[in-house]
Amino acid sequence: MPERSHFLSAPRSREALDRDYSPSRFVPSLPAVIADWATRTTAAREAAGPVELLAYGAHPRETIDFYRAAPPGGPLLVFIHGGFWKALSRDESGFVAPRWTAAGVNVAVLDYVLAPEATLDAITAQAAAGLRWLMDHAALLGFDAARVVVAGHSAGAHLAAMAALPGTAPPLAGLALVSGVFDLAPITGCYVNEVLGLDAEAARRLSPALLLPARPLPVLVAVGEEEPVAFQEQSRALAWAWRGHGCERGVMLVPCHNHFSILDDLADPAAPLGRAVERML
Repeated sequence: MPERSHFLSAPRSREALDRDYSPSRFVPSLPAVIADWATRTTAAREAAGPVELLAYGAHPRETIDFYRAAPPGGPLLVFIHGGFWKALSRDESGFVAPRWTAAGVNVAVLDYVLAPEATLDAITAQAAAGLRWLMDHAALLGFDAARVVVAGHSAGAHLAAMAALPGTAPPLAGLALVSGVFDLAPITGCYVNEVLGLDAEAARRLSPALLLPARPLPVLVAVGEEEPVAFQEQSRALAWAWRGHGCERGVMLVPCHNHFSILDDLADPAAPLGRAVERML
């Protein structure tokens, strides 16, 4: 088992952890950011005309928005949204798709049931199930199953990493883990756990930084230069733990971006982060 980062295991007060894991402190107005994402997602859906809504489970949130690229047979970028496992949805996430589909890359925006309606164990299982469903339907959906990259942001990066663990992992061309949380021990001591209800054992079981992927695969770990130090340390912890399993290049520090604006780089195949994802595809 990989060792826990000294920074992440250091004793911290509730006040300090709440501050460390509050990326909204670094933006003028998070509601305005989320509203902008929703507006851009509506525009992306209208331009795609229409986006295909796919169900991978029985719950209304066990769904995927599929943005199809032309011609058929191209690669697939799967995007898993963040929100600390308790907020956001595909309705604020489709804005990442238009430039990728214009470049010939299909995009699947994967949604999941939020906490506290679902436990984090269940949410992790849902993300893995949605990814398996996509892979099983590659021929029907018209993408190349040998060229699938899963990109997750924040809590979605955690879910993407968990989907690469033994027992759940389909063959992937790569992972793009953006601004993620990979060692959940600090989460048990901050405001996020009021909704998640994790104990120490669950935090260990659900921490990809303390585990290893089922097989070596290309892994891009990225974090914004203007993000809280805790998120930068979380990214370093995952990259260090998975060295030799796809993380040989360490962490990509994306300049001039915070926890939220970094998605603009992910959404653009011509931006530094987008180019790194494109190379895996």
